[in-house]
Parts: sequence; structure tokens; C-alpha cells
Amino acid sequence: MFYFIGIFLSLIVPGLAYFYLRIPLEKRSGFAYYTNGVFVYERYSDGGGWINFDLPDIVPFLRDKIVWGASPFSFKFVGDCSYSLDPTGGSTGSHIYKDNYHVIYQGKVIWDSDVGSLELFDGYATDKNRVYLRGHVSKRLDPETFELLGCGFWRDKQGVYNEFVGFEKPILEIDKDTFEVRDPRKCYTKGLYTAKDKNKFYKSDGVFGFRIIANIDQDEPNDSNSDLVLT
Repeated sequence: MFYFIGIFLSLIVPGLAYFYLRIPLEKRSGFAYYTNGVFVYERYSDGGGWINFDLPDIVPFLRDKIVWGASPFSFKFVGDCSYSLDPTGGSTGSHIYKDNYHVIYQGKVIWDSDVGSLELFDGYATDKNRVYLRGHVSKRLDPETFELLGCGFWRDKQGVYNEFVGFEKPILEIDKDTFEVRDPRKCYTKGLYTAKDKNKFYKSDGVFGFRIIANIDQDEPNDSNSDLVLT
């Protein structure tokens, strides 16, 4: 009898252990993180539920990726810092995780991050050393003075930046102290300027970032003069 019990346990226990270890630690927007008790793994969901019945990867893991350095015992989801005023209405995929020692962002452990000072804001996150923004981790942007302005623009004490123009490099022609975005939800509205400072009006220009459309001493751009471009 003990022989049959041993066979039964040898078949059942590994199966139960497998399904237990496949339950995601966290699951957000299709990405699931699970552990085997030693490593944290990131896998992309193929449409399964919380327990996925697909076969596990075979070493060297062609599908799932080890999140090197993440602790399986303290790993947890912190929040989603996608921008609520994004005119596209889409997520930037900026999900923040952490364990007791590090911030985990974009499936990677940020080794010299500071978990204790991690804060989430609308559209970005910071710790005392970094800004976490649109899938990027920046040490050049100043986390204490950083602010997300909308329409692809942000600012810190060093200047104003654009998502498609330099990203971390201040735009010299923009006056950072007087620059303001008109409405983060109307970045591409025809006939309206996107932003202005004390010298110029600016218009969002897709992947090209922005363009200057008028000097501040000209008439304010509107539907009738929306094609006015500074030369």
C-alpha cells in the first residue's frame, strides 16, 4: 500500500507544485511575473488565465525572461504611471514594480535605485536619483523639479524638453520659466497652438516634436491663421 501511496504522491505533488509556482506574482496589461522560488520570471500572456496550462520553457528559456536580481519573496506591483491626459488615451506601459531592495522597471532591476524614495505621479515616477518616464530611466532629468507638461513636453530646473527632440536635452530656444502647454488633451487640434512662452507660439508636430508657428508679437494663432509659420 505504501508503494502505491508513494507513486501517487510522486505524480500529484510535482504537478501541484508546478501549477502553484506558475501562478503570477503580478499580472498587468498582459505581462505576468511568476517565480520558481529562486528567480522572478517575466512572461507575456498568450491569453490564458491566472493559471496558465501551457508547457513551461526549457532551459535556456526561449520565451520567458529572468528578471535578474529581483527577489521572489518581496516582489510586488507598485502602480501604473501612464499619463491620464494623454490625448491618444493609451497606456505608456509604465508599470512600476519593486522588491525590498530595488525598483523594477520595464522588466529590469534598476540596481542603484532608491526604493524608499520611490513616488508615482500622473505620467511618471521618481526616486531621489532618477525619473522613470515613458519606458526610459533618466539620471539627467532632475527628479525634485521635474514636471510633466503634456503634449510631449516636460520641464525641470535645467529647461524644457520634448519627447521626440532630445528627450533629456533642454531645448535652448524655449524659455523654461514662461513656457506653458495650452491643453494636454488637445495637442493636435487644428488651428490652435499647443504651447507658448514669452517669445513664441509652438505647435506639436508628431514624431518631429514641435515647430514654431508664430512670434508672440504676432496675432495669436487660430483657425483662420493656423498655417502661419515663423520664417
